[in-house]
Amino acid sequence: MINKVENIIGYVFKNKNLLKTALTHSSYANEFGCESYERYEFLGDSLLNFIVAEYLYKNFNFTAGELSKNRSKLVSTDKLSQVINEENLSTYILMGKSLKKPSNNVLADIFESILAAVYLDGGIKSAYSFVNCMLIKNKENVQKIIYNEVDYKTSLQEFVQSLPGKRLAIEFKVINEENIDNVINFTVQLYIGGKLIATQKDLSIKKCEQKCSKIALEILNK
Repeated sequence: MINKVENIIGYVFKNKNLLKTALTHSSYANEFGCESYERYEFLGDSLLNFIVAEYLYKNFNFTAGELSKNRSKLVSTDKLSQVINEENLSTYILMGKSLKKPSNNVLADIFESILAAVYLDGGIKSAYSFVNCMLIKNKENVQKIIYNEVDYKTSLQEFVQSLPGKRLAIEFKVINEENIDNVINFTVQLYIGGKLIATQKDLSIKKCEQKCSKIALEILNK
């Protein structure tokens, strides 16, 4: 079990007991008289918040309020439990007979407890690697989590290509860049078949395109 989890998270423990404890739910700990992951989860929660906060601060020009809001999205119970499920790590949670299926809260706790175990075994550099590998991955992935993006642009392209008759051209035009207090706001227009469909403004050209595409899909699907 330990080796399989190590393969998934990309980290090999010097002290395997740290990982075992990180995977031990209190229901199992109560039955077998061992330590649960609860103290690890406490430490992992603090580590995760710091690592994600630092990443957002260094890679995005968000206000303090936006930093807090977007960090919450990245470290939310839904997102952390999703990661655990996608990596099939829920299979390796040690649970007592009283717990048949782990809740999303438990799965999120497991993410944080594993992070703490990695930190205790390998230090802060290993903790950063774990979060980068399992959650952050890259800037594009973080943007998708932050904006909860459905890829409307790709969906629009596929929809237009499926229409019968002449294939219509899809064109996005950046028509304005407005610098307010060193923050650039972009205005983007979407044309389909030469016809203006939508105009949207945002800090990101990509997000403008997604917003325009969403509007276009809503219009075309009426």
